[in-house]
Amino acid sequence: MWIEGQAGARAALAENESAARLFGLADWVASDAQVRIWPPPDEPDYGNQVGAVREALGAGFVRATMEGESLSIEQAPALALPQRM
Repeated sequence: MWIEGQAGARAALAENESAARLFGLADWVASDAQVRIWPPPDEPDYGNQVGAVREALGAGFVRATMEGESLSIEQAPALALPQRM
């Protein structure tokens, strides 16, 4: 799954809202697909990235991840693109 990698990339760019939505979508997809090992073992920084985004957004983290859980896979690529100012 590429979604968690894009979430990590958004987190690294401090695009925390997008990162949280993508983390939420990744968790929903993993749950829906009944992935047995989550977070993915090939993403060793996943927990740290989620924690940093949670800290940055505070109470907004839950809202953003819930928004991500309601996204479709088709909506994810647009969210994964870097935000332009």
